[in-house]
Amino acid sequence: MKPVSHYLPASLLVASFLLAACSSTPPAKQISAPVERFDQHSLSVEQLLLQAEKSSGSRKARWLMEASERLKQQQQLPQALEIARQIKPQMLSQPYQNQSLLLIAQLELLQGDPSQIDIYLQLLTQPALLTEQRLMLMEIRALQAEASNNLLDSLQARINLGHQLINQQAKAENYQRLWQNLSKMEAAALDAFRFQPPPDEASGWIDLRLLSNNNAADPDQFQGAWSNWQASYPAHPAKDFTPESVGKLLQAMPFMPQQIAIILPASGRTEAASKAIMRGISTAWFEQSAEQRPTLKVYDTSKQDIGLVYQQAITDGAQAVIGPLTKERVSQLAQMDLQVPVLALNYLKETLGVEVVTLDNRNDSLDSQPSQQLFQFALSPEDDTREIAEQMHFDEIERVAVLTPASSWGDRLNRAFSQEWEKLDGEVASQFRFTTDDQLSKGIRKLLKVDSSEARIRRLKRVYGRQMESRPRRRQDIDAIFIASRPQQAKLLRPLFDYYYAADIPVYATSHVNSQYQATGDGDKDLNGIRLVDLPWKYQSSPLKPVAEIYQDPRYQNLYAFGFDAYNLISQLPRFVQLEGFCSNGQTGQLCMDQDQSIHRNLVWAKYRRGHSQLREKPVN
Repeated sequence: MKPVSHYLPASLLVASFLLAACSSTPPAKQISAPVERFDQHSLSVEQLLLQAEKSSGSRKARWLMEASERLKQQQQLPQALEIARQIKPQMLSQPYQNQSLLLIAQLELLQGDPSQIDIYLQLLTQPALLTEQRLMLMEIRALQAEASNNLLDSLQARINLGHQLINQQAKAENYQRLWQNLSKMEAAALDAFRFQPPPDEASGWIDLRLLSNNNAADPDQFQGAWSNWQASYPAHPAKDFTPESVGKLLQAMPFMPQQIAIILPASGRTEAASKAIMRGISTAWFEQSAEQRPTLKVYDTSKQDIGLVYQQAITDGAQAVIGPLTKERVSQLAQMDLQVPVLALNYLKETLGVEVVTLDNRNDSLDSQPSQQLFQFALSPEDDTREIAEQMHFDEIERVAVLTPASSWGDRLNRAFSQEWEKLDGEVASQFRFTTDDQLSKGIRKLLKVDSSEARIRRLKRVYGRQMESRPRRRQDIDAIFIASRPQQAKLLRPLFDYYYAADIPVYATSHVNSQYQATGDGDKDLNGIRLVDLPWKYQSSPLKPVAEIYQDPRYQNLYAFGFDAYNLISQLPRFVQLEGFCSNGQTGQLCMDQDQSIHRNLVWAKYRRGHSQLREKPVN
């Protein structure tokens, strides 16, 4: 039998809820009225127990009952049960006898031995039960079913109790408990319990739970399903007592600003990147129907103070902002009192403790404290390294060789992967930082310790003074190779692994090895066998592909997708905030937000076969 201590919150509220539900009952029928003559409210628990010690018979039992009730209200359940067990119900007249039995049964369920509950309940004088006592009995039966993990009986008990309750707060508590119990059941079990067709109430609760589970990540689809559910169950209590999780899905309407400011540099070292991002934003804007498109206003941040640019955008009527692009600008903007949501296109160097906020869809704007309006989104290579490390760990790889360019970019990925890998208790067996293509052959030979094997063979030949049939061997203590490189280096690395006897070592690569969204001809045969994480837009029907064909510069193709996602994220910001675990499928990956309001990407997995990067089912990790 499952422990029942976690049922405490609802049970402690039941007495006050049930008594409140019968507030219209004439005073003569309230079980507390005769106890009032003891003036028990002015006494402490110790004084109540002292009165019990001085009394006998029914008066002693009533003092003990009051002391136990008081301790229960104070959540001192062990002491309350100990005192309740001293009560002799047979010494009491009705309605006190029934009340004492219900009290003992409830405390045994919460703290003692649930198997003894039926003994007390069988002693009840059913015809003498007051209305509030009948409701308490129904609550105990529901809790008893939950404690026995009999969720079907619990569902029916909660439904029956809901029909009898009058107090609206009590009803809400009851239906919330019903909903929580349904959340413990697997989908197959829920489906099996739908014995009756609509508009059966039990089937309605089960259908709604299934709809909520199946559409938790897609509020738009859920809202359509909710309309259909309402038509099937027109008088269902969930319409008036909507579960909190359902309410959040219904309230998570998209944020639809009338004007969006784009703040990007028009000159300088990031000019080309800004233009690529802007092409992605424009593509997403044209994908919308004409009546839904907001006004876009672009502001140059290359030479102006970011604060002035932001304030000008607000003055011009912006209700949301996309940008800035550089970390420095993002850090400056994060210190300001932001009046509308800002989707920065980079991550802060350090977390500034940004708190979660709530978006006000009714006014199409946000009203919150400084820096709470800041959301961060970046095409970060750390997303690649995180997923690769997690997958290697799942693949039971232990020792890894790491190959990266000898550059700030390469060192960044080397550091990011190594940190993630060490968190998973993996070991970096060896590292190689290459500066030029000419170094690759010599570096791979040394990394795999083929040079050491060749040196041993030469020594043996000198010792024995004759030619020997021998073949160099690579080191045997590497389980996998991680590479972060551009395509031109990757095309040289893979053949070198094969040449130096490492064709059997699995190679994992970041998305940067694949610069093409579609390969032509024979493709890149030299990349065959490499497993990589990548951006999903390359493997699906995407409005970005015509853009990539017009602007055939592989360096910026992913930035088109980045701009496309940035524009679409603006409408999804309320859902990231309001719906726990919400993620949105984008062109650059599955987009999910962490507690710092930084949006990260989950990528797709691919593998090079016959010169082409081919999507494969994402490994389970």
